[in-house]
Amino acid sequence: MKTTHIKNYIDFLNESISKDLKNHLDSEYDVKEEYGFYEIKVDDPEKVKKELLKKFESGIMKIDVDGKKLKIFKNDAKFDCVMLYADIEKKVWSDILEPIDEKDLYEDPEGKEEFGKELDPHCTLIFGINSDEEDQEKIIKKLEKYKSIKLEIGKISMFETDKYDVIKIDVKPNKELLEYRKDLIENTKNTQTYPEYTPHMTVAYVNKGKGSKYIKKIKIDELGKNLEFNTIKYSDSNYKKKTIKLK
Repeated sequence: MKTTHIKNYIDFLNESISKDLKNHLDSEYDVKEEYGFYEIKVDDPEKVKKELLKKFESGIMKIDVDGKKLKIFKNDAKFDCVMLYADIEKKVWSDILEPIDEKDLYEDPEGKEEFGKELDPHCTLIFGINSDEEDQEKIIKKLEKYKSIKLEIGKISMFETDKYDVIKIDVKPNKELLEYRKDLIENTKNTQTYPEYTPHMTVAYVNKGKGSKYIKKIKIDELGKNLEFNTIKYSDSNYKKKTIKLK
């Protein structure tokens, strides 16, 4: 089967799963639907969360629990993002990645997205922008007015998702970073998939339960204490990127 046929078939399957998920939620719950997610109220949120992930895993990005509310993020929602880049030497980043065992790396079972080791280190400024081409042009013009930011590097840490662990380097937010993010949140159409902003540079996505063993193994001294982020990339939902050099 040709690559384009495989992609079309996968898209067809995902669309079918998405419809099945929506039909199930509509038949069982009072559903509030927004772009990118569904919200339902249930008596036993953890039980329902497990049931939904088991039955519709490939159609769900993640599920957040807030009291008796579940926020179910759609896996087929199309989002743009804005990322900050610093000039990091390839050897420095290669040394950071070196301790990670290939056998521990998480792979997308559907082959839709690339996980594994992060080969293009960056700090996400905002993810979840819902835009068309006209919106993108306005956002890019806004980004061209931003200036480079010097940010303090924190420690190696990790967080868990429903499907994998994420090994990351913490980045300490400053006033300029938070002002840029606030500007984009308030002046773009967007859906926030994480309630809190914790800036970081992803190192790798590993299988569940494997992340913690790398906290002490990975050394980041070569990065230095501060990095100047002097490049922005706007990536649309089709991974087409616009690069902007900051002054």
